[in-house]
Amino acid sequence: DLEKFLISNDSAQLCLHLSHNGLQFTQEIVQQSCQIESDNSWLYKELTKQQQKVHIFGAGHVSLPTSQLLNQLGFAVSLYDNRDNINTFLQNNYAQEKCVIDYSQLTSQVKIDEKDYVLVMTHKFTEDKLLLSQLLDLQIIFLGVLGSVNKINIMLAKLRQQGFSQHKLAKLYAPIGLPIKSQSPMEIAVSIAAQIISFKNDNHNSKLKS
Repeated sequence: DLEKFLISNDSAQLCLHLSHNGLQFTQEIVQQSCQIESDNSWLYKELTKQQQKVHIFGAGHVSLPTSQLLNQLGFAVSLYDNRDNINTFLQNNYAQEKCVIDYSQLTSQVKIDEKDYVLVMTHKFTEDKLLLSQLLDLQIIFLGVLGSVNKINIMLAKLRQQGFSQHKLAKLYAPIGLPIKSQSPMEIAVSIAAQIISFKNDNHNSKLKS
């Protein structure tokens, strides 16, 4: 039998055509979801969901297992750092995109959609704060920052001094990750991934915070 399947996402459509000559992609656009083309040929169309995107700022020891877990969970991971020579950045094969950027120019160098997830975990307090001071003004579905409770409290106080309202700061997941007494980078990554899963599966209204 001749079979055609439409491979479709938000940006492109292709038909996968199975015939006696084998499999091949065509640019044919189909109007109906399913139609019979002839006695031995039929067509099926199904829209596929785009991968949800996670932006990770900071390519340190926690970002590597976090990228691995989120990639395995079906997220498209983009990784950013202002250093290009660290092993955990070079060895990260789980991120679909890896970029060296200037953190002070975040909004002009990185395109972030309101449906994206954003994780901040750089190696410096000042760089975390620099990134958050730009990210808090964006419409982002999930924004989290890694750090100890003491570090987070100091950072929030400084952000308030910069003029950020409690309303904006309240949307920040800080410190990111569920409270499971994580010790190793992988355990921390598990707590982060679990919190993101809870948020996603609870219709973006998760009450589980660290």
